[in-house]
Amino acid sequence: TNINENYQSSSKSLDAVAKRLEEKRNEQRLKMREYWKQTFAEIKSSNPVVFPTEEDKIKNRKSGAYMLEAWKQFLDSGGGSSTPLFLEEEEDRTLFKPVLNNVTKLVAPRRFDGVQTWDKQLQQWSEEVSVYLAETESTLNDLLQPKESSSYDMSSFGVSSDTLGNLTRREDGLSDGHEMKQHKDASSSGKTKSSSFSERLGIDKTVTPIPPITLANLVPNLPPIPKPRAVTPEDEILPHTNIADKSKNIWIVTTASLPWMTGTAVNPLLRAAYLSTGRKAAGGSVTILLPWVERDEDQKRIYGKEKMFESQEDQEMFVRTWLRDTANMKEASEDLKIRWYTAWQEVLENSLYSMGDLIGLIPEDECDICVLEEPEHLNWYRGPGENWTSKFKHVVGIVHTNYFVYATEQPAAFIRAPGMKLLASWMCRAHVHRLIKLSGTLGQFAPEKELVENVHGVRRSFIDVGEELRGKLTAPDAD
Repeated sequence: TNINENYQSSSKSLDAVAKRLEEKRNEQRLKMREYWKQTFAEIKSSNPVVFPTEEDKIKNRKSGAYMLEAWKQFLDSGGGSSTPLFLEEEEDRTLFKPVLNNVTKLVAPRRFDGVQTWDKQLQQWSEEVSVYLAETESTLNDLLQPKESSSYDMSSFGVSSDTLGNLTRREDGLSDGHEMKQHKDASSSGKTKSSSFSERLGIDKTVTPIPPITLANLVPNLPPIPKPRAVTPEDEILPHTNIADKSKNIWIVTTASLPWMTGTAVNPLLRAAYLSTGRKAAGGSVTILLPWVERDEDQKRIYGKEKMFESQEDQEMFVRTWLRDTANMKEASEDLKIRWYTAWQEVLENSLYSMGDLIGLIPEDECDICVLEEPEHLNWYRGPGENWTSKFKHVVGIVHTNYFVYATEQPAAFIRAPGMKLLASWMCRAHVHRLIKLSGTLGQFAPEKELVENVHGVRRSFIDVGEELRGKLTAPDAD
């Protein structure tokens, strides 16, 4: 009896344990199912690809776009373009039936490339970019001629001299390598070898040479567009661009601030401090607009947990103290105006971007001259509002960073890098009157606006160190 009772008691305990385990597993399954449901919903909401519904598919069955796609699918499956076709619907499925000697034969069904994913979308964009670049290069090969020094050559706009030399087609047969061979082969046959692009346009270069695409060709009396050069003592400076006029109000806008010891924090601050010297007495002012990183986690990543600020006033005090004690610019540390715009950190790029309209923060009565440090960076996430060049009388952009090179080292560089180069060029063209590059290695952004100049100068501390070293070396007791 005791054995039976123990057995029944143990059996009940095991059943209870098994039941609890089963309930726990069911609960975990429900949680996991809910988790994945939510995950797929988030992926679907973030995916830019919109898939047609079944109703849309049925509705578009007989549309022109659907018929065109049907022809494409038929040709992709190996069908001949000369074969007469007809469509027949069977249970909402369209079949292609080439008619050959009164024999009907079904061709391969419509292809299924798998479910559309983000990777497939990127691959599709990559292929489209490759085709576009190939067609562009082909067009340049057909249309480019040697540049005319007296005209503004729009066909070579933004193309480096080395690339232009490689793309230029010479009709006199003096090209090297396979181009020489192609020319000789074409000459022996009595006609010039043309690319598919020229053939489609019906261009015969042996009869009518193509002139360069220039504004002078469109308007014969149009003078060449001047390209910028360094100022000379004989040049007359336009009053509204004269940055040396102490009565002018100057705003300097940058993308970083101390204590972040990066170039776009230190150099613009020293530039603003230098330009502010003697300006207050003449009725002018210099204001530097700095990013205020309001989120604590962003400050901790950028400045370190030992140098975090609770308010803009605290960080402004830090900046003025650095100017006074480290940069040894006491007067500038008092006269320089400091303003802030709210910013956030993009962690992957380790960059700060504005949150809102920067231009709206600037008073109308102080809009004489503006210096945009990294104009492309400042305007990538530009809030809606007035344009820089319409609010200020003169806008100067200073390019610090080669973002194109950074983009080539990031994921999806085949899309990101060309897009970055094009976007940076757009921002510089749209938002500045004059563009200054710190180095010629930064590439071209707006050739009609840009110059290469060292506008950073040299800090006094470097000169002091040099003078101190010279004194030691020229001392009578020096070895």
